[in-house]
Amino acid sequence: MATVCLSMRPVPPFAPYEALVSSLAVRAAHQEAVMDNDPTRSEEPRRPRSAAMWWATGALGLGTVLFPFHGIPTIENHLTDKIEVRLDTIGESAATVEFSGQDGRICGLSSPTVVDKATALASAYGVHTLNVCDKDLATWRANRSKQNNGDSADTAGNEGAGDAADDADGSKDSDSPGTDGSKSGSGTANDAVAATMKLFRPAAEFDSEGLMTLTGTVPSELAHLQLVQAARNAVGADKVRDQLTVTVPTTPSAEADGVVTSAFTSLGSIIEAMPKNLVSGVAKVTDDGLKLTGIYVSEEQKSAFEGVATAAVPSDGATPGTAPAGSTDEGTGGTQKAADSNNPLAPLATDLSPRPVATEEDAAAVQARLNEVLAGRVIPFAPGSAALLPEAQPILQEVSAAAKQFAGLRISVDGHTDSDGADAANQALSQARAESVLSALIADGVPAEQLTAIGYGETQPLVPNDSPANKAQNRRVVFTVGKA
Repeated sequence: MATVCLSMRPVPPFAPYEALVSSLAVRAAHQEAVMDNDPTRSEEPRRPRSAAMWWATGALGLGTVLFPFHGIPTIENHLTDKIEVRLDTIGESAATVEFSGQDGRICGLSSPTVVDKATALASAYGVHTLNVCDKDLATWRANRSKQNNGDSADTAGNEGAGDAADDADGSKDSDSPGTDGSKSGSGTANDAVAATMKLFRPAAEFDSEGLMTLTGTVPSELAHLQLVQAARNAVGADKVRDQLTVTVPTTPSAEADGVVTSAFTSLGSIIEAMPKNLVSGVAKVTDDGLKLTGIYVSEEQKSAFEGVATAAVPSDGATPGTAPAGSTDEGTGGTQKAADSNNPLAPLATDLSPRPVATEEDAAAVQARLNEVLAGRVIPFAPGSAALLPEAQPILQEVSAAAKQFAGLRISVDGHTDSDGADAANQALSQARAESVLSALIADGVPAEQLTAIGYGETQPLVPNDSPANKAQNRRVVFTVGKA
């Protein structure tokens, strides 16, 4: 498999230092300018700077020279470790990260699709570059090295990594598994996870016009980017209303980052499943877990959506892709309780209703909406072909959103051509284009039993076929709505 590398530039490793130097320089220059232009300033000679000021200036200059030789490599290594931790949480444990100053690359993605690339890059952004490397990170790095080399991370290996980390940070765990020290460390980690989970309160609302609105709070820019990307995958970038607020926890935790990453990846899968299965709906994370409400298109699509939700929020309360936080506790009740506390999506609650049956007024309203969608634009195809162009997708998403609102409708997909070419060829082309649109609508969740495709060829022009502009108007696919 070919190696795929992605270029990235997260927060510059030494941005705080550069900002300090720039700020001091700007302020000094500003002060000089103010003094030189002050009309009240005395003409007396300027007092010489104190020795302390000269020493401070010299120390700052020395720091500017020495920092790249010591500080930058340290921060590059730290960035590499932190980003590889995040890549692990999205299933890319074999991926590698390398840095040169503030420029970096991610290499070796196992599934280099457009979405996977976006997810991997999102994982790199928002990483804190000046955090102190703690024991958990050192232990993780040792175990990851063993796994990538094909060795099992056995008990002895874990203990060795832990001892090395203790030497690095000056702390020491008790050799006894039941000591206060081990309990305190676990409690601190769980507290950090719980604190982060309280900041994970996003909501996604999908409306009957195909818009997706994101509101609420998330604890990292990574979570923000991932949810926005999921919404864009679902409805297109121009249909997303991003109103999320990023609130970073005061106590960062690698364990909390992993739990949150798994949780919002799962929430993202639910968001992506909404347009194909629901007329409208809301997914909201609350203190009591994930609440899903909405109107479903059909019983089959209701089952499909609930299947996605159940996979995202297992009944045991564990975060998908992670071991339950309470797996070492005795008793099933302890495991469930600890798992629930570490999964902001658990427990799952759903309240889904069937779509209403259309009245004559509803059918007329849907017809008016489809006419509005197509006003001033056409569904584009490749010339002389039934192949839809990419530009057709946002139009068809609006059509499907309107077509799914009510049961009991019949929608005819009508294909038309201009007068160029043979009659039989135009008839066949118009039929093929109508069927292409029908297939696209079914793929987007419109029930097949609601749709029919009819080709009219050149027999129903809107305007005379006497100019290129008029012929362009006559090449079209439109919709006719009625009650079943």
